Amino acid sequence: MTADQFLHEFRALSPEDRKRVMMAKGMGGGATLAYLLGGPGLSLPSIAMLSGVFKPRVLALYVGLSFVGCVIAGYLFNLF
Repeated sequence: MTADQFLHEFRALSPEDRKRVMMAKGMGGGATLAYLLGGPGLSLPSIAMLSGVFKPRVLALYVGLSFVGCVIAGYLFNLF
């Protein structure tokens, strides 16, 4: 299976399936949680859409808080 085929199959998976695949490959629970939380809100299409609605400073605040929130959630998940 080539990398392109793998990515095509991976995009078709549900979040639960993605979690299972990533954890089976050795990714930690906290990192998986941060990835799944941050994916929809911090994707390039999402940010492009929000850039038409928010001013640049508010958009930067949104991206920064979302990123930091996802990282903190991942760390807290690993602590408990």
